Amino acid sequence: MSCAGAAFFRAVIDPTTNTLKEKYHRLWNATSACGISVHYTTQREEEKSLDLLRTMLPSDTNIESRGATRRLWVVIGCLATSTLLLGYLSAVSTSYAAQTPPSEYVKVVKPFVAKYCVQCHGDKLQRGGIRVDTLGHDFSTPVIAMHWGDIMERMNAAEMPPKGSLQPKPKEIANIADWITAQLREADAVQKAGLGERVSFRRLTREEYRNTVRDLLGVTVDVTDPTGLPEDPDWQGFQRIGSVLTISPAHVEKYLAAAEAALNEALSIGPQPQRDTVRWTPFDLRGLSERDRFLARGSAGRVRADIVPNNGANGTPGENKLLVIKTAGEYVVRLKLSGLRPPGGIPPRVSVYAADLGRSLFEQDVEAPEDKPITITFRTHLPAGAHQIRILNAVPGPNPEAASSRPDGAHPFTDLHRRRPWQIKLTDDDFKPLVPSILLDSVEWEGPMISSWPTPAYRRIFFRGEGATQDADYARQILARFAERAYRRPVQTPEVDRLVRLFEKSQKLGDSFESSVQTALLAVLCSKSFLYLVEGQQSIGAVSA
Repeated sequence: MSCAGAAFFRAVIDPTTNTLKEKYHRLWNATSACGISVHYTTQREEEKSLDLLRTMLPSDTNIESRGATRRLWVVIGCLATSTLLLGYLSAVSTSYAAQTPPSEYVKVVKPFVAKYCVQCHGDKLQRGGIRVDTLGHDFSTPVIAMHWGDIMERMNAAEMPPKGSLQPKPKEIANIADWITAQLREADAVQKAGLGERVSFRRLTREEYRNTVRDLLGVTVDVTDPTGLPEDPDWQGFQRIGSVLTISPAHVEKYLAAAEAALNEALSIGPQPQRDTVRWTPFDLRGLSERDRFLARGSAGRVRADIVPNNGANGTPGENKLLVIKTAGEYVVRLKLSGLRPPGGIPPRVSVYAADLGRSLFEQDVEAPEDKPITITFRTHLPAGAHQIRILNAVPGPNPEAASSRPDGAHPFTDLHRRRPWQIKLTDDDFKPLVPSILLDSVEWEGPMISSWPTPAYRRIFFRGEGATQDADYARQILARFAERAYRRPVQTPEVDRLVRLFEKSQKLGDSFESSVQTALLAVLCSKSFLYLVEGQQSIGAVSA
């Protein structure tokens, strides 16, 4: 045991300290020296904690409780030599705590009351029926807390002390108000802790939902997209407060849609999706009509999209390029470009933004000579559908609506030597960059990137393989295995029975075995046992849907 742990036990289990007051002060000194955190609990845990304490101490140590004076018990957590030692021991009684005024009350409040309050609320006169000099300081008593709260409100309103009486300084009033506020908050916290109330279930946050689905199915749910999940509320910066994480009809609809999309992508029941590649050139991005002429000359590969700061590859402010994704999944994006950095200046920053999804797919500084373009590759997850894509030079610059910022559609850009007089100059007379500019050659979208077929999630869920007998017994095993992982606990027979009934109904409607199983899996991902984390002990016989 470390010296900190030894000091702690010497302070508590000491035959020379017989009174509660002595034990209390020895314990307090030990906790201050050892960095021990103290938490109060009820007497019901006494025997269990004493037994735990006996197992950690030498066998000849005498541990016994004093029933006559025992009111509160303290659970001490001490980190000693990287081992958490838990001890259970008697602490000061509530009567001693109530009889001993806090030091701040004696030093700050009592002199203030004697100087400014007793003239109207003392032994001779009690205006409003309140005598302050004998008013208790135990804020756990509602009447006392109410009187002190009323005193603070009247002082803040300059009603106490009344006009014509000796007036305290603003700092003195502030000290009294701070003390009352602190005592009210502490009493409220103690009351809530004593009630033993807690939130038994806490809904998964959006990030937790995304991570959990990824662990279960190996796919990404874009929870922050407009089609994703509603934004989680927070309380004073904390997002994992169970009483704040409520659920609404919008959540139910979004959870159903998200679970369906995740299962469709993970299981991919049906033919294997084909990997496609979509390639954009400056002719596609700028809508140039000179493609055939440049192709005939053999110089189409020299055409580039010049992007000045604060402007996009399309050349028109707010205009997007349409990207149609047939199958949701992971996509590889390749950007071939040059980045011109002015001497002593900042480099250009390429940004790929999905306007319809409201999120940035990629952003990075880029620096490469005009004649030595580089290829930047990144991966991103895209849902199926038509997406509005913007490729930007995300550094501060001129107004993109200004004519000088726009490209010359009639004369495609090929090199720095060919620049229209009315356009923003990219280089000086020595062809050194004046502004951080991007020269874009092409953009490629390839996907969906599927490493194997059937997908890993399909093989893990339909674990018997392709030759297995597809009957209700096999479906029961699949659903039980998946539900146990999704619910984060052993699954119960009635829960599996309900899922199997969904499978059987789907079979009667003519769905295939895989589709019927997927219907039941959808119910798992929409159940409260998946969407909520259980905090505390549940009844063994309770069945959670």
